[in-house]
Amino acid sequence: MAQKRKVQDAFGKPGGQLSAFAAARLAKQSKAAPVAADLTSAEDQEDPAALAVAVGAVPYDGHHSDDVSSGVPSAAITPAVTPPRTTPARKLSTFALEPRRILRDDQSCLELSLASGETAVFAGEYTLEVVKGTATIYGGAFHGSSGAHRIFAPSVQALPPIVARRSPTVIRISSVKSSIKRLEKLSPLFRNIWTSDDKGRSFAFLETTHDDILQRSLNLLETDAATQKTFTQLTGRAEEKKGSICAITIGPKSSGKSTFNRQLCNAFLTTKLPNKKCLYLDLDPGQPEFGPAGQISLVEISSPLLGPSFTNQASEASETQKLLSCHTIAATTFKDDPDHYLACIRELAITLESRKRDQGPTPIIINACGWTTGLGAAVLTDLYSILPITDTITIEGIDASLQQTALSRSQHCFTLPRAPPRQTIRSPAELRAMQTMAYFHSKPSKSTPSWSVKPLSTLRPYLARYASPDPAIHAVASYGQTVPSAHLPELLAGALVALVTADTTEDLHAAFASSLPSPPEPALTPTPENLPYIEAPASGFLRALDPRFVRCAGLALVRGVDARAGEVQLLMPGAEERVAAALAGRKVLLVRGGFDAPEWAYLEELVAGGEKAEEGTARPWVARREMVGIEGAVWRLRHPPTAAQVGR
Repeated sequence: MAQKRKVQDAFGKPGGQLSAFAAARLAKQSKAAPVAADLTSAEDQEDPAALAVAVGAVPYDGHHSDDVSSGVPSAAITPAVTPPRTTPARKLSTFALEPRRILRDDQSCLELSLASGETAVFAGEYTLEVVKGTATIYGGAFHGSSGAHRIFAPSVQALPPIVARRSPTVIRISSVKSSIKRLEKLSPLFRNIWTSDDKGRSFAFLETTHDDILQRSLNLLETDAATQKTFTQLTGRAEEKKGSICAITIGPKSSGKSTFNRQLCNAFLTTKLPNKKCLYLDLDPGQPEFGPAGQISLVEISSPLLGPSFTNQASEASETQKLLSCHTIAATTFKDDPDHYLACIRELAITLESRKRDQGPTPIIINACGWTTGLGAAVLTDLYSILPITDTITIEGIDASLQQTALSRSQHCFTLPRAPPRQTIRSPAELRAMQTMAYFHSKPSKSTPSWSVKPLSTLRPYLARYASPDPAIHAVASYGQTVPSAHLPELLAGALVALVTADTTEDLHAAFASSLPSPPEPALTPTPENLPYIEAPASGFLRALDPRFVRCAGLALVRGVDARAGEVQLLMPGAEERVAAALAGRKVLLVRGGFDAPEWAYLEELVAGGEKAEEGTARPWVARREMVGIEGAVWRLRHPPTAAQVGR
């Protein structure tokens, strides 16, 4: 279990960074009130009790920064003092900055000469280029002809060391103009995770943990001997079998599965395989490697994965992380419908085999979920009957029967020790929120990913008509919890939905057949706003649409439902033209389910610049309430009633 984090590690020093809910206070635009006349008197400044009363009487001015409030004289405030370091320094790099081994050091890059076996650790965002020799990072091997690669090394993950494999190895670390770093302007979740140095570069060299100017609890990505041996054996087997290998990693939650898979993928991509690609079967709906939570996918990788999951944005337009197929379970776990989860995997397996026939033997990596007991273990066991698994990597702590299944049904099985618990500055739920936020702000790209820093509430939504002879939205479904049709628009506003598409009307009807009682024709119940709603049968449970006839085109955020125009306003990644082209000619359904509430989206505009708009400006998803609490009028999140509440 991960250790508890400190507030300073998570969101910054007190008075400097905000939590997501504290950020809502930025919306309050009140005028600075005059300070009591006796506040600056010598008697009050010498009397702590009187000073406290006087300062407490000054109204909150709506601003939260490191500067002293304009309503209180600076002489009355004691400057904050950085606490002394109480923990000993931990070694991160074995390389020491010596003048003779620094070949270049300017505002754009740092060039170093490393001896064989030496390591250099950098935090932040940068490009790595091996000028001479060979170096490894994140399991991948790079040399002079590898070119430059973008590295994402935020403090939310263990920092990857650059390891020299020859003497001398010359590496060039270059500063980059980052777009993902600017997401910190929209959410505190992205604050205090990046690094810059005294030259203003987008990275910083760290010899010890005390070199971090933000004094965070940093972790080093260390590869033990057993793990390194497993990498060597798996890559050797892949070379021997000309890439015909399918490896699955099974382990408990927070045991290092995703990190291992990332490194294994990089090892495959940088070995002597004829097909310089890797197929990544992402089957963890709670902590996926590509895209937002709630879906599973098949991705073709042709460039190393050199950052955390929220920096890996697979799309159909990408040439390095190409999305081949995707299905939604509309939840972060399959516990409510394991049969639908397995049905989606069977469809991905068909696409997988088709891709292998077209492209030839390609290494396959399976990212499994961390549920390894009970129902989770039973589902993982079923994967051996669905997928062509040849090698299994198990991490200590899984169910004994599951371990036995892995041993008996794999050609080779490797067992690794569980990584020791580390202090983290973001919880799994916060990492999911960061990944979903990065997904919605991503700009589809062929190679280097980039992100938009405009609040979603300021973007023009895609207007999808549902009340017309040729509608863009053919139906709305709700997986899991039953939702009365009368309250559907209220529950949709500000919610995440999956866009499920079918190619033809016949496919649409066939997909309905698995979710509705006979006859298989779609039994749509119009809401008072005429939304075509697939209401649950008398049993109260709506089975998921058959994945043999539909696929997921991505997630959308519902800005609102315009009943007068008969339109649903949708926000999706990319330009409106691209969204329209992706959905053109298809039968589209909106699927609501157990997605995490996107509270980060509700506060983006407020965090970005406070309440600069005029009083009374309408904002989606939030409502203004006057005289709330001791701070007066503040913005509050609108939480629609749950299905259980509206059903009473």
